[in-house]
Amino acid sequence: MLIAVFYASRPARNVRSFVIKGVLALSCLLFAADRTPVHAEEIATFKVIAIEYPPLLGQELDGYGTLFRLLKEYARAHFKVDISPDFLPPARAQKVIFTGQWCLTLYPPHEDDQDTFFVPLRTEPIKLGLYRKHHPDNPQPFQWDDLSELSGKSIAILRSNIESWLHDELNDAGLQIIYVETTTQALQLLLSDRIDYAQGDSLALETLNDADTNKLEFSQTYLFEAAVGFYYRLSCAQQVFKMGHIPHLLKTQASDALMQ
Repeated sequence: MLIAVFYASRPARNVRSFVIKGVLALSCLLFAADRTPVHAEEIATFKVIAIEYPPLLGQELDGYGTLFRLLKEYARAHFKVDISPDFLPPARAQKVIFTGQWCLTLYPPHEDDQDTFFVPLRTEPIKLGLYRKHHPDNPQPFQWDDLSELSGKSIAILRSNIESWLHDELNDAGLQIIYVETTTQALQLLLSDRIDYAQGDSLALETLNDADTNKLEFSQTYLFEAAVGFYYRLSCAQQVFKMGHIPHLLKTQASDALMQ
């Protein structure tokens, strides 16, 4: 399960008290204030409450994982607020969702919650699988019926997966596990022929140049796949989105236009 909830918080402002003594001091202050540059309005930060779910989401992952990186990219274009992750134990994160004290979440709210709207971040789901070096003389498709078919081979996985279901499955299948900090490191080990396989998702090649991308092959068998999107509370929309970027309003406008 993936849970990531967002709640709004504004950075604390330092409040200073100035005691102005004397008419001259007050006059100088007013004169200077008339020439003080106007600063842009401070941007609010919505904290992202999430649970650890590597390799797609985790505080030790590069950019906090693929899902958060996609959301961050979406936020830059459509949000008027910034976002940052706040990882919590699953029970605590679920409690926040249940009480309704959130504005955005990567985990589906209760189906009876009418104050939510789903926004897809990709049309295709993210697939988690394995990469191998492409060999033109090996026409066999990269697939398996059981992971044990890869027994004895070496594979690079993210260190944060040590206590995950993925680590257990690969270990039980007899694969020799090499730990890395990022998916990019795993792919570089693969490119240098130091390992047989690298764990990664279907977006991993986007971090490489075209020449290296053509050297690698993604498995046709997936370990799992996950839909990519988030929910937001309709009651939070005005706080979160830039003017003209609120998805449910855009959908309503599009439907009205088709009916005319």
